[in-house]
Amino acid sequence: MPRDVPKSNPARRSQRWMQFFVNEQPAILNHAVRQATGIAPQTDIHWKSPLADDDFAEYFDQAFLNRLQVTPSNVPLNEFWPNGGPHWDGLAITSTAEVILVEAKANITEFATDPCGAESAASIEQIRKSLNQVQQFMDIRGNRCRPELWFNAFYQYANRLAHLYFLREVNGIPTHLIFLDIVNDPDSGNDAVKSADEWKSLTRLAETCLGITSSKPLMQHVHHIHVDVTDFA
Repeated sequence: MPRDVPKSNPARRSQRWMQFFVNEQPAILNHAVRQATGIAPQTDIHWKSPLADDDFAEYFDQAFLNRLQVTPSNVPLNEFWPNGGPHWDGLAITSTAEVILVEAKANITEFATDPCGAESAASIEQIRKSLNQVQQFMDIRGNRCRPELWFNAFYQYANRLAHLYFLREVNGIPTHLIFLDIVNDPDSGNDAVKSADEWKSLTRLAETCLGITSSKPLMQHVHHIHVDVTDFA
């Protein structure tokens, strides 16, 4: 089964905080998720990963769908994206069958991700084709469009967005993509992000380079949660 079990014990940086909020402070996380997404207070949020009784495993490829007990009815995942896709920091499903995908960041280094690491020509072609579908759906074009940055400097943001598109638009599965941005992570030293405003500036940089604005299709389902962990460290 495609799943990652954290190698560091205890976990550090974003992994530490994702584990902490899901397992020790879910009420705080759920409140923030509801505020960001508009999920109703009476709707239950069931976290599926990372769970202490599951070795804090993180899921990817078909396994993340299996973990959520979600089955795409129109296009299967392997026809949209090759193996080796996003490793989700957090997964949840609500009592109203809404999917929550979480990408967590604790510092600038985690924000500045590597380019696409696919090696086979077939995988690269499939990824480019799917990213192009997302760009067309979002009407990403003109002078603001930097297609290569979807594959390089901001590839992680782009591939998370692509999976939101795959679930929500291709398969009609209600889905939210959440970026959990950690403020004042003690493990990150000088690399830590010191305020929500700093995270917002970094997000604007990424979205500008990708040709994205908040008014573009799909973006109403992308949410940024900023959590200052000073009091929890």
